[in-house]
Amino acid sequence: MREQEVVDGAHSFLHRNYESGRKFYCSECYTHDLTGRADLIFVQSRRDILHVVEAKRRANDVDSAIAQLGKYPANYKWIAIPADEYYSAEGVFSRCSETGIGLVLVSGESKFRVELKLNPVYIPGDFLGRYPKAERVWESITG
Repeated sequence: MREQEVVDGAHSFLHRNYESGRKFYCSECYTHDLTGRADLIFVQSRRDILHVVEAKRRANDVDSAIAQLGKYPANYKWIAIPADEYYSAEGVFSRCSETGIGLVLVSGESKFRVELKLNPVYIPGDFLGRYPKAERVWESITG
């Protein structure tokens, strides 16, 4: 499975599960200091409900995803990986759980099936300003 397919599956999951209110997505969003670029940002109904997703093609890249997510301020942090990778690896769930990161598994080709394995821990704060492109879009939507 290509990384973009994992991102698309995570996007589909967020869209289906967090439908209420205003929302928008930003792919490949840079932080204000250009230290990182999140695969997907989803802002759900308010500025202080910001989800960031790091997608990986392989389960053995979970540690690098956790390190990357450490650079991305957000209320909810997620890792998305292919389901077959998860089931062929060990320790992915525990590493995500220890760090408060949510985990979704993506399978399928044209129509993605996404399985929620672990919900992320909420981190309070308004982090939208840390992503200039996302903040500009949000301001244009909310006026």
